[in-house]
Amino acid sequence: SGAVLLPNYRPYKVGEAFALLATLYPGRIDLGIGRAPGGSAHASLAISGNFLAQVGMMGELVGDLSAILWNEYTVEGQQVIARPIPPVPAQLWMLGTNRKSAELAAQNGTGYVFGHFMSDQDGDEIISFYKEHFQSSRHQERPQVIVTVSVICTDSEEEAAQLKKSQEAKNSTRKSFIGSPNQIKHELQALARTHQADELMIITDIPDYQKRLDSYERLAKAVFSLEASM
Repeated sequence: SGAVLLPNYRPYKVGEAFALLATLYPGRIDLGIGRAPGGSAHASLAISGNFLAQVGMMGELVGDLSAILWNEYTVEGQQVIARPIPPVPAQLWMLGTNRKSAELAAQNGTGYVFGHFMSDQDGDEIISFYKEHFQSSRHQERPQVIVTVSVICTDSEEEAAQLKKSQEAKNSTRKSFIGSPNQIKHELQALARTHQADELMIITDIPDYQKRLDSYERLAKAVFSLEASM
């Protein structure tokens, strides 16, 4: 998931939903949680009331969710278990774009997902901070990093140029990789090396659903052909 915005929900509700998913698909569920409101101030009020107060409790919320995933959560001294109990708990990740989220991930010993496509900060510095301050936990023994990247994989360089002009005309602040499959493949490889990423999470924000699928397919073919030749 990228991402469940935890201040909008009770940790038990999130833990229960992901316990079911992890039971259906053992070892395949990543639970990514974030701090952002994800919408307007009024929408945040409608969902969770005082959103800023909830953000201020983020450390406590993460601690409660962690305990729920490992069946160690108590209310007034009584154990409360989120059922069904999966053979492997969902893997917990913190999502963010700054040092604060990286610090939270390091303190709780979770994976960290850096939102490259929506951050104006230095990803190298933030990820290095996370790795240097990481504390081993029951979630994982070593730091793990995913970098989320906006990608539009086009059929030709001409189409890529048109899309880039379109984004510039909209004054978009989103950082995107736009180009042919081979071009993007090499750019993503360089980004992964620079950011010391274990994985890349790709988002393709195109209104046309078929074009979005086409973009994913082109990139997948380019990546798989590279792996086959190695």
